[in-house]
Amino acid sequence: VLRAVRFSQVYAFMYSPRPGTRAAELEDSVPKAMKQERLQRALALYESINAEESQKYLDAFQEVLIEGPDPKKRNAMHGRTEGNRHVTVNGDVSGVGDLVLVRITAVRAHSLEGDVATRVGAEQK
Repeated sequence: VLRAVRFSQVYAFMYSPRPGTRAAELEDSVPKAMKQERLQRALALYESINAEESQKYLDAFQEVLIEGPDPKKRNAMHGRTEGNRHVTVNGDVSGVGDLVLVRITAVRAHSLEGDVATRVGAEQK
């Protein structure tokens, strides 16, 4: 499924019974070591797919909704693309809630970085 769908985000965990559910009453026949190995394989596949897919954003323009100051970089803002990718935004941004067109200049493991090209909806002079 991961190979076919190529999810942009994956939340994967080892199975553990949840009290009060029907599944908690079933026998857990998969050894813990096998669960860990399967999880690691799934996460490694996701990381590989994510790295490949993220490269497609490099030098592309993305609309980014500004959420606030970037927690890791001074004088930068943080936002998200329509596809929920995290973006560090450099340049003049008015504030939270702005929708800006950003040229992506760097790709990281789980985020993008770029420069403001223009504010979406801003009147052209």
